[in-house]
Amino acid sequence: MADAPVSPFLQKAQHRAAEIGISLDLSPEKRIIKQYTRR
Repeated sequence: MADAPVSPFLQKAQHRAAEIGISLDLSPEKRIIKQYTRR
């Protein structure tokens, strides 16, 4: 589990962001995910 370099949720978020045209960076990634969960 901890060996996974990218969590499934993070991977999904990255794909989602790519669809919208957002670049997921290590720093703003939490902020973007927060917006997703806010929905």
